[in-house]
Amino acid sequence: MKVIMVDDEILALEHLKSLIDWDTLGYELTGCFTNPKKALSFAIENKPHLLIADIRMPIMDGLELARQSQAAGLSPRIVLLTSHKEFEYAKEAMKLGISDYWVKHETDAPTLARELERLRKELLDASEVRAAVRKQLLGELLAGRTLTPDQWRTIAGDRANAETLRLLAVRKDKPLAVIPEAAAFGGGAAPLEPGPPEEAEDEDDCLAPVASLVAGDAVCVLLAMRGTRSELRARERLHAVADRLRAAFERLNGGRASVAVSSPVRDWRKLPEAYAEASRLLERSAFGRYGGVLFQDDETAPAAPQPDGRGPDAEPHLAALDEAVRRRDQAAAAEAINRLFASLSAAGDLAALTESCRRLVATLNRLGAEGGLPSVAQSWNEGRIDARRWMRPDDVRAWFLERYELALNATGSAAAYSRKVRQALDYMRERYAEEVTSDAIAEHIGISKDHLRHLFKEETGETVLDALTRIRIDEAKRLLRDGSLKIYEIAERVGYRNGQYFSQVFRKATGMNPLEYAERRE
Repeated sequence: MKVIMVDDEILALEHLKSLIDWDTLGYELTGCFTNPKKALSFAIENKPHLLIADIRMPIMDGLELARQSQAAGLSPRIVLLTSHKEFEYAKEAMKLGISDYWVKHETDAPTLARELERLRKELLDASEVRAAVRKQLLGELLAGRTLTPDQWRTIAGDRANAETLRLLAVRKDKPLAVIPEAAAFGGGAAPLEPGPPEEAEDEDDCLAPVASLVAGDAVCVLLAMRGTRSELRARERLHAVADRLRAAFERLNGGRASVAVSSPVRDWRKLPEAYAEASRLLERSAFGRYGGVLFQDDETAPAAPQPDGRGPDAEPHLAALDEAVRRRDQAAAAEAINRLFASLSAAGDLAALTESCRRLVATLNRLGAEGGLPSVAQSWNEGRIDARRWMRPDDVRAWFLERYELALNATGSAAAYSRKVRQALDYMRERYAEEVTSDAIAEHIGISKDHLRHLFKEETGETVLDALTRIRIDEAKRLLRDGSLKIYEIAERVGYRNGQYFSQVFRKATGMNPLEYAERRE
């Protein structure tokens, strides 16, 4: 709690300063003045929580100081000091809303500590109430309710006349709705405060938080920005604030998150439009930079749907896939899927992507049923699908490529492999990220471990461990080509808890270490 003290008697100031340990009680003496006018200027600049002033001073008495502080938009708790119990001064003080009135010679250390402890509790309670009111009013404003200028000033306080406002919305990255169940995966958002104002190197460059609130599964933070000489510098500082907000959100909520930054808002009445813009940007975040900061006018921003409302023409690619599936042509199926997702990603149309995924899943389920594979929904319900593989269109594309290859192999090799071997391969492809053992596979498909080893080797020509390693290394290659994860993260994703051991296995399988493979892809 910041405190300013004003008394024309320097000895009185020194006495109050030395009576107690202010820091221990949660106060910071930011300024002590014998000149009330200098104290007022300092208060306007530093916005104290508590102002302690002598009631009788030359130039400007304590009551006039209180009046001018309120006129300047300040709202500290004000304590007046006097040498006498003067009734007329007390009456005037009550009219100004000043309820604390201390007699100097009666203020000893225990009394001062007790009064300050009481004031601190009142200040904290009042601060919590003001914060709750600001959140409620900001929520109503963003929802489209018309507020009065006074209500806006309640939200923004001394930043109500800020030159520029920016609305930031941060949300946990969600899996794309490959199946309806995935759309609800992830949960809500914990409350989050944006922290103190940015330290400005000069007065022309300043960002300050106004208010924040939880809106659905996102946290919205309103920032006020003072004018700056450099647009590039302003953008850099705004990006840094947004990135810290995203990191704080991730610590509270887990997983990865994206933060959308609205266009500059010059009139606070336009904030509902800024909120709608940030929300649309978040909804399309899968098409942009993964786990990052998104600006509407940034080259990395997700592509917006076409203005005429027409989505990408997915039909030719879906028809080509159906024909490839009918002919059991893996290469043609992969080409059709790649072309489909290239079209969907370029369009940035979430609805078109969702509908295409629904049709891909339906075809995949029909194909898988012929090879004895579980449906996608069944695999999801049994916990055999990692939702992190559906975060971006490229993730989903790679997943569909793998699943279609699996399904086409299952139907194409039905005569070559027995049902038990197909089940063992399916189990390994679904659970390669876990600690998979021959015992677990054998138990899952209902045969003994020895029988599994013999049958698997006889039909496939490789051991169970060799097959599992091949599946893991193939997935690691895909993730390394993607380039969005660190090597130790990829090791964990494909079932290796020890990064060094993963590198050894990868080198043995490919002839190079993971870093060399990742660099070669470039």
